[in-house]
Amino acid sequence: MEIKRKLDYLLLVSLLLVILAIPFRPVWGSYTIVLLAVIGLANAVILKRIEKQPLFVYLLGVAYIVRVLWIFRAEDFPYALGRLETEFPLLAFPLIFSTFDVTHKLKRLGVRIYCLVMMMTMTYGFFQLILYFQNSPYTFLEYTQFHLDPEWFWENSRHFAQKMLTWEGAHYSFINIAILYGLHLFFYIENKSKVDKLLLIIYAVMTFLFLVYTGSRIGFFAFVAALIGYAVFSNKLIFEKKWMSLSFFFLGIFVFVACLSKWGAQIEPVRYHYWSRAVTAIEGKLLLGHGTGSGWIIMHEPEFEQKIGWAVNHPHNQYLSELMQFGLLGSMPLFLFFLAATWHGLVVKDRELLSVIFTGMVFMITEAPLNSNKGIVPFVLLICLLANFSVEKARVK
Repeated sequence: MEIKRKLDYLLLVSLLLVILAIPFRPVWGSYTIVLLAVIGLANAVILKRIEKQPLFVYLLGVAYIVRVLWIFRAEDFPYALGRLETEFPLLAFPLIFSTFDVTHKLKRLGVRIYCLVMMMTMTYGFFQLILYFQNSPYTFLEYTQFHLDPEWFWENSRHFAQKMLTWEGAHYSFINIAILYGLHLFFYIENKSKVDKLLLIIYAVMTFLFLVYTGSRIGFFAFVAALIGYAVFSNKLIFEKKWMSLSFFFLGIFVFVACLSKWGAQIEPVRYHYWSRAVTAIEGKLLLGHGTGSGWIIMHEPEFEQKIGWAVNHPHNQYLSELMQFGLLGSMPLFLFFLAATWHGLVVKDRELLSVIFTGMVFMITEAPLNSNKGIVPFVLLICLLANFSVEKARVK
């Protein structure tokens, strides 16, 4: 028991280090993930126990194996190897969380620490804004008046935020979505104390102001989805009518995608060019795709760069990015993951898991978070944490 207690303590510390490393350099995150993996492996060997995870968690590992196999179809092999390093959490976290069980206390503490880190990130962003005004030709009133002009807002505010908030080069959208994951989780902390309720209000207000500050459209959409989702997932009927709920869940995503397909040129003109180029590339190799990391080559074609005026590394849509790289066959593990994870959440009535899945899927319509360390780590970490806890909760019952 003494050894188990020490291992539990080391696991807790290493898990919290992974969370604390999220806003910093990707290499720090890699070191903490390796540390967590070593301690988890020691826990499994010493206690001679492997924790069985829900099937959908292992589909993430299968999606990573696809990336390894499809590297031999890549045109730029060195770049493809870099993609494998960035997306390694798809395999690492499912294996790591198979070496220990997440207790209620660990999950609750992990959620609180995660939300605290996100609040520190938002505070840093607001502090940067204050520093900007100290050295800016514009007063705060003038800046606010500019924001009342929608055209100025969308053209300038977001670019300002991108320069000030970089999470070591990551797009500020990744910061917004990581913060919104925290808002979802904070909603569902069981047996909230008065302090928890106060922190939830502060967190929600800070999140809204931060979204205004960064001008993230998909962030606002996800923020509203969080509020709607809280009301929906609080209704027991959604868990009683699982097939109906699952159908409406994916129908909503489909309708949203269909609207972007029809009116995308007006709603999101720049990304519409990315998506159109990706669709053309997918049609060329529909079954097997172009290989791991192929988005970098396809989106950097001289003719396309000249058309849009700059270069991008992916089509800013995770689903199109998957199909472009791995085709219909290679994309199946990730697509099945979303389906299986949603069904699991409905079966075990896991509102936190459903909320994170829903938020991530919506975000993946206009971004490709799995192509970035800052996008993939928060998403996969929280998915595995919640999935592991759902097994522990079922075992207790």
